[in-house]
Amino acid sequence: MKAFVRHCAIIAISSIMLCMAVPEMLLAAAGEPEIRVGLVSINAAVIEISCPAGLTAEMHKASIFGVSKEWRTLEGTESCALQSFTISVSPQSTELLVRSSAGFGVKVAGPLRFTAADSKVPLRINNKDYFGSAEFAPPKNSGVGGSGSGGGLTVVLNLRLEKYLEGVLAGEVPASWPAEALKAQAVACRTNVMSWGERHSGTDFDICDGTHCQVFKGAATSASISKAVQDTTGEVIRYGGKLINAYFHSSSGG
Repeated sequence: MKAFVRHCAIIAISSIMLCMAVPEMLLAAAGEPEIRVGLVSINAAVIEISCPAGLTAEMHKASIFGVSKEWRTLEGTESCALQSFTISVSPQSTELLVRSSAGFGVKVAGPLRFTAADSKVPLRINNKDYFGSAEFAPPKNSGVGGSGSGGGLTVVLNLRLEKYLEGVLAGEVPASWPAEALKAQAVACRTNVMSWGERHSGTDFDICDGTHCQVFKGAATSASISKAVQDTTGEVIRYGGKLINAYFHSSSGG
């Protein structure tokens, strides 16, 4: 059940919400802002990551072996030696054990960032697709379970705000909703994420992928949802010059 205390403004007022929305462009001069999403739904000590386009792995700290700071896969084929990795962590460990599909292994202190060789091709993390780059680190308490709590790896996704919103709409509402309702939801979700800067203070991410924040389904989207996000790009809701808490719910108890 996705219903939560935060969900208390009815989407039936979509027309009002859109009238309140300010078409303020949230795009900085350097480009569209990025967001760091804690994947709390992945609470595991062993994680597999792959990408048919190939992967680049960047280590922020030196490994215990004399390898380069960056590995890059070959393009194209399923037999690519570094096309997939398994990342694991032992209880109380401060290091990650990273093994490639070819059996090559290395220990790193983390965080370790994986990026697809082609940004249009999603990463696959434990059989679920995500756009953006993914960072892995030893366990760290996130305060909401998952993503580092209970001995699981800390997994943080870095992706563009508007692409993130597509995954949120896919997790919060049916793609079959009328176009205007989807637009209203996009504006509400964008407003929320822009106003929740302190929701996960003290962690390595801005927002989580569960009901504590907004349900995020990764790369699972649809044409209608993508269009709703694109048609409202940069629109947020303000009252008195401040971003509102754009509450909504998925169930009204009857």
